[in-house]
Amino acid sequence: MTNPSSPPRTGAPDKPGAVVAGPGAGAMQALDVMLGHHARLLRLCDALESIADSLPERVDVRQCLQTARGLGPAVRDAHRFEEEVFYPLARAVIGPRPRFEENLTRLQDEHREDESFADEAAEALMDWGLCGGPRGSDMTGYMLRGLFETLRRHIAFEREYLVAPVEDHLAR
Repeated sequence: MTNPSSPPRTGAPDKPGAVVAGPGAGAMQALDVMLGHHARLLRLCDALESIADSLPERVDVRQCLQTARGLGPAVRDAHRFEEEVFYPLARAVIGPRPRFEENLTRLQDEHREDESFADEAAEALMDWGLCGGPRGSDMTGYMLRGLFETLRRHIAFEREYLVAPVEDHLAR
């Protein structure tokens, strides 16, 4: 049974189920976890880009399978942490701003789309890893590029719009 005053359990980037920021817990810890999620997603973006660049002749089957297995959970864990822990922290730190809630709603909508896109990409990567690429290489490359470009833009916006103000607040 969870103590109501204990911080929520959310998936930290390298420690699923790790206890992180919540009532009474440190905002610095939440910021570190957020940046850890971003770093994990950016590493996956690099892997997706590498795979897309290698299609169809130089595909690393192991990289396809490893990336496919980690993609969906990494995206979902990051989004869950953002929505349950970091966005409320940002609300508290940043306070009311024009269009702030609309931007958070847009980011959450993007989360659903990115999760669906990540699942499709993981399926394509599994196909390449297990079956040698029954899907067309052009289609797969286009899909992977679309996903990693979208994730990178999303992270860049979060860093500018949410992370930077929280960092500024903590530096005071």
